[in-house]
Order: sequence, then structure tokens, then C-alpha cells
Amino acid sequence: MHTLPLSIAVTLRSRVPDLATRDLRSWLLDPWWIWDAATAGPGDIAYRWFNLAEAGAWFVFATLVLARWSRNRRSGLEIAYALAFIAFGLTDVRESWEQSAPLFAVKGGVLAFLLTLRWFLHRRHYPESRLL
Repeated sequence: MHTLPLSIAVTLRSRVPDLATRDLRSWLLDPWWIWDAATAGPGDIAYRWFNLAEAGAWFVFATLVLARWSRNRRSGLEIAYALAFIAFGLTDVRESWEQSAPLFAVKGGVLAFLLTLRWFLHRRHYPESRLL
């Protein structure tokens, strides 16, 4: 596994101020957590691998949606649906490196778009589906 040189790791850690000293701007814009292999504890490692595994699951869902679309071709929106799964997976990849309010805002927007597409596609094109 590749680790960051000490000078870069120290710079990254210094970008994350102590939680008690943060102002509102810092809470909204600065990272809350940054992966640092040199100082990662068991919780950090587990959190990182969980996010990477979760990203893999979203990529599998995207593949399944594209496979269904290639068989049925009921709506071009299924491509957008698959891309939304990919985008959500990419946010989990990013989360495995860093947490921040802007990242979670993007994740929320992608999730809302994904759920809206799911509702529309299943209601209009797959009403026989037993999924919600």
C-alpha cells in the first residue's frame, strides 16, 4: 500500500483544525476528516474500506440497471439512473479519502436524484416490479 510522504501527511493533517476551534465557515467548507495512512487507527481503516465496498455495490447496481436497459430499452432515463448510481459510488470513493459538508451536500443531491428516477421508472415503465 502506498503511503504519503511525511511532509504531505503533516500538511493534510494541519488542514483539519480541532473540532472545538472551528467557526461556521470552517464547518461548512473545510474537511472534517482526511485519510492519513500514517496515523490511521482501526476505525479509520474500517471506515475507509466500508466506503470503498459501498462504492463497489453502487457500481454493481449501475451495471444491473444498464443490463436491464439493454434487454428492455423501455426508457432512456435508465441510462441517467445508471449514471446516478455511478455518481453516488464516486461520492463514496471520495468519502473514503475525506469527509466534508460539500461532499455530503453532493451525496444528498445525487441520492435525491437517484430516488426520484427510481420512483419514476418503476412507476411508469416497470409497474410489475415487486420492488418499491
